[in-house]
Amino acid sequence: MVLALVLSVNLVFQIVSVRNETASVKNDMRKQYQEMFPGEKNIMNELYQFKSHMKELKDKEDVFVGVKPLDLLLKLSGVERQGVIFNEITADKNNIILKGEAPSLSDVQKVKGGLESLLGDVTISESKSSVQGRMLFTITAREKKS
Repeated sequence: MVLALVLSVNLVFQIVSVRNETASVKNDMRKQYQEMFPGEKNIMNELYQFKSHMKELKDKEDVFVGVKPLDLLLKLSGVERQGVIFNEITADKNNIILKGEAPSLSDVQKVKGGLESLLGDVTISESKSSVQGRMLFTITAREKKS
């Protein structure tokens, strides 16, 4: 009887210790999840939601693979663009889109000419005059194949 009682008490202590350890691990997971995604407030299942975020990132991976933004910015810094300002630069695996403003359409043409030596399929896809008298433009291009 005493042996059965000792084994039962030992088993209860092990169960309690495993439950406490499980609760500690769950708390650590929640803290880590909240550090990685601080904007998320409604956390139901950290593991499931983390796997969901990872799947979402893997689905977007092909958009970002091959994009080298620093190389693109370095190339753009070498283009003569007197008075031309790029307000928005968008780059994905296939296209580069440059939006900006220039004093005149001829300045936009000069920038386009400078970009043609660095990028492929450079076109001015949109240009219009702003209220301030400057030209708003959009240039699309592709990365040159080496």
